[in-house]
Amino acid sequence: MTQSELIIKSLTSVVTLAGILIGVYQFNKGQRKLQENELEQRAFELKKIHLGNQFEAISKFKEIQSIKYKETTETISSIIYADDYQSKECKHALKRFWQLYWVELSAVEDREVEAKMVELGEFIKKLQKVNFKNISTNDKKQLYSLGYSVAQTIKKSSKTWELPEGFKKQE
Repeated sequence: MTQSELIIKSLTSVVTLAGILIGVYQFNKGQRKLQENELEQRAFELKKIHLGNQFEAISKFKEIQSIKYKETTETISSIIYADDYQSKECKHALKRFWQLYWVELSAVEDREVEAKMVELGEFIKKLQKVNFKNISTNDKKQLYSLGYSVAQTIKKSSKTWELPEGFKKQE
């Protein structure tokens, strides 16, 4: 065997080995890319599931909030437009107002609704202290105004599709 044949056979072996190594490298690189794509797809799917769960939670919350807001506005309306504050119906509406005010509405209201309810509650307390006796025209106007303000704030709050501050998950 001549030296040139030996060099050719050696080079052939080296080239073949280099081809195999390059093939293995490209195969591994392709496998890595496939794994990266699969991880990205899983991350996307998890994000989609999270968003779905978040939407479902907000949807359920808004449903409950809407029910409480409706009942609150109906109760406030009963109080504001009462002809006889000593009637059984009005006393029931006042009792229900305070139940909503202290517990039930507190669970779903946002800060703006809370602030308007506090203003209305303070004014109702003032009227209750005198047992709703001798309510002036100005008192009645202020009662209407405060009730209207609560209703407008509730309307605004109902239009948002996010949880109030206290409900937001800390990231």
